[in-house]
Amino acid sequence: MSADPTSYSSSSNAILNKLNEFLTNENYHDLLAILKGTRNGIVYGAKLRFCHALVMSFLFRSGPIKDRWHGIVKNTKQHARALGSFVFVYKSALYLLKLARPYLTTPSRFSPSASLSTKLQSTLDDINTHKHPGEAFVAGLIAGYAVFGYPGKNTGLATINQQMVLYVFSRIFLGLCKLLLDKILQQLSVISPEPSKSRHSSVSSSSSSTSTSSTSTSSHSSHKHVKGAVGLIDFATQVRRLSPRARAISNAAWSLFAAVCWGLVMALFRMDSTLLQSSMVHSMKNLYVDSESWHGWWDFLW
Repeated sequence: MSADPTSYSSSSNAILNKLNEFLTNENYHDLLAILKGTRNGIVYGAKLRFCHALVMSFLFRSGPIKDRWHGIVKNTKQHARALGSFVFVYKSALYLLKLARPYLTTPSRFSPSASLSTKLQSTLDDINTHKHPGEAFVAGLIAGYAVFGYPGKNTGLATINQQMVLYVFSRIFLGLCKLLLDKILQQLSVISPEPSKSRHSSVSSSSSSTSTSSTSTSSHSSHKHVKGAVGLIDFATQVRRLSPRARAISNAAWSLFAAVCWGLVMALFRMDSTLLQSSMVHSMKNLYVDSESWHGWWDFLW
């Protein structure tokens, strides 16, 4: 006796409808956003590192193809795991801080029996309205220390983690320089007080000057990149050779540096994303903005 195929389709549709109802339930939105952000971090980290490792392996490394592929897969897994773990810890810490916000600010007006979704502003609204950068800093501080500041038991600091932290530090430095320059120019009344023009004018002028300077130094760029990569490897090797006490001090200093870097970059992204480089802003939007909205199971997974 054959089963009716319409019964299978109706049951599958019922399951999908129940799943969509669960995914679109506002009571579970923040928790589901943590999972979606973690998924975005793993996928984005894997795509980014795989392309980079593939090119670097076949251009600057020698040896059997099997060993090269092993290094590519290893670096891809490490980058994807680090970025996915950071997004998970960051969004989890941000969720806990958001839950504690009413008790720390106006506890008399907060009713525990009321729905949290009606009392708390969503994370997406916080990002769009540039609110609560302090919470983003604290959450980034915690996630940066937990993921990038904790050295391995025997291997010490991972080279890829160092590269990621130093990349973030360079973007923070440029962003703080832009912010300081805008403050100085505003005090001197050199630029227009209109916020819509001041930022874009400074960014366009800086980008034009950067393009002219980059063309003059293009012949030395590859040498600097190779030198920087060698420096990271030498630093990791020197840390392994240190005495236990000196290694503990070095690891503690790096942990503080990594935590502060990630805390600052998340605060700058919340305050004013135009302070950061456009490519970094694009990746951060994919991790922290796009992960806050979906309409069903399909765009939740993909």
